[in-house]
Amino acid sequence: MKSDSPLNTRSSSLESTITPPTKGRRDRKLRRIVNRIHLWAALIGSLPALLLCLSGLILVFEPELQSFEEWAHASVQPTGERLPLAELLASVETEAENAVVYIALPQHPEQIALIGTEDRQYHFVNPYNGEILKSTKNPAIIMQAVRVFHTSFFMGEFGTWIGIASSCFLVVLCLTGCYLFLKRKLTARTVFRIRWKPTVRRNYDLHAVAGIVTAVPIILISLSGALIGLGAAWRETILFLTNSEFKPRPKLEQAVDRYEWNFDFATILETVNNASPEGMHIDSISLPSEPDNPIRFRLLYDWATRPASWAFINPANGELIEFHHHWDYEAGALIHRLNRGFHSGELYTEAMRWLWLLLMIAPFILAYTGYRQWRAKKQKP
Repeated sequence: MKSDSPLNTRSSSLESTITPPTKGRRDRKLRRIVNRIHLWAALIGSLPALLLCLSGLILVFEPELQSFEEWAHASVQPTGERLPLAELLASVETEAENAVVYIALPQHPEQIALIGTEDRQYHFVNPYNGEILKSTKNPAIIMQAVRVFHTSFFMGEFGTWIGIASSCFLVVLCLTGCYLFLKRKLTARTVFRIRWKPTVRRNYDLHAVAGIVTAVPIILISLSGALIGLGAAWRETILFLTNSEFKPRPKLEQAVDRYEWNFDFATILETVNNASPEGMHIDSISLPSEPDNPIRFRLLYDWATRPASWAFINPANGELIEFHHHWDYEAGALIHRLNRGFHSGELYTEAMRWLWLLLMIAPFILAYTGYRQWRAKKQKP
């Protein structure tokens, strides 16, 4: 039987007074460790992460900027009806002395047609008379440079791994920042409160509010970018985990020489449009460079540039071979495609890209306010 002696009473009293401070010391120690991780992740990963965000800001509107760069080379005044596509291609092949392999259709009356030939030249063509206005090996050199910088910092595979590491550092920054923020006593008033004076409190509040509001989407964007950077390794892993595979591009049962093509482009366009879901339009056409390849049509939704769907046409007779709507892909292939669309902000809705634009601004606010807080602590006596 337990005795209620003064010694036992004193012992239990000591336990009750010692335990809380011990727990408090553990919390403070953990907070210091997390704060140190947050600081070093910022010092190591901030610069490349900010460069990724800066190039990402530009690439959010890559389709429009690329089109602007391409169509800026020349524009035309509408003069009656455009040439039938077959006549346009024949005119270009005669003047360029090479077979056409790619066609980007003009979406507006003033736009020119962008046509690629098998010698890897791109030609800006007047769609009303077939005249080649300009030829170049790279029709959108600025946007291509931005894209290469975003994916590899112009350093090849090594740069790609720097980008993957930077994305991981950004995830660590968000997670540790959320931990430090959520350890505070939170109310609806304090979460979004920004005290504009004094300066130290303003920087702290801006840093905290911008971080907690954007943490989840920035983590998801960073992880999706890291997965894209892994390339084939990520693709094969997701296909293995979902026990699925990509639909292979169809091949012709019998090879067809380019000079044996027998079809009407107007009929083909009608066939493709009839096979495509409502709300999609033809974006570009890839003509086969090999005799066993079909003609490939890329189709996009009117309100989004990803994911794309594909139609494959037999050049021998103009019949539809297959239509690959992205929803028909197996789970792994669909996840892979949706991941790319999510990362670029081009997934199904135009509003998503504007949201991504705002999200890419947040890391600059976080970097500035975090740096100001760090400097203020360093300057304390």
